[in-house]
Amino acid sequence: MLVSIIIDNYNYGKFLGDAIDSALAQTYFPIEIVVVDDGSTDNSREIINNYEKKVIPVFKNNGGQAAAFNAGFEKSKGELIFFLDSDDILFPKAVENAIQLFLSDIQITKVQWPLWIIDEKGQKTGEMKPSRIPPQG
Repeated sequence: MLVSIIIDNYNYGKFLGDAIDSALAQTYFPIEIVVVDDGSTDNSREIINNYEKKVIPVFKNNGGQAAAFNAGFEKSKGELIFFLDSDDILFPKAVENAIQLFLSDIQITKVQWPLWIIDEKGQKTGEMKPSRIPPQG
């Protein structure tokens, strides 16, 4: 089952490479990574171009996060879609673990998990958002 990770970005060039690297480091295959730049004015386009042939780039005028996700969704071919903000990173087994949940129950339509807050060095601060684990169901 092909999985698409759609990364949306607007002026987060200083984080973007880490987000893309975390998507590329997933243990699950096959996977495609669609990176949507929503009209950034920083070095984001250059960073995306450095991943030539590893990602599917989408460059568009600024329209907001929802428009960026929609543009990425339009280019994606995956049966399952993961949305990732460019200032976030995925653990290497994130997709693999989520796929197992989808395959275990045909009624599951969405999987989400809390975000661990990390510092500039990528180290956990101990803070989590939301601060409580979301309810199941």
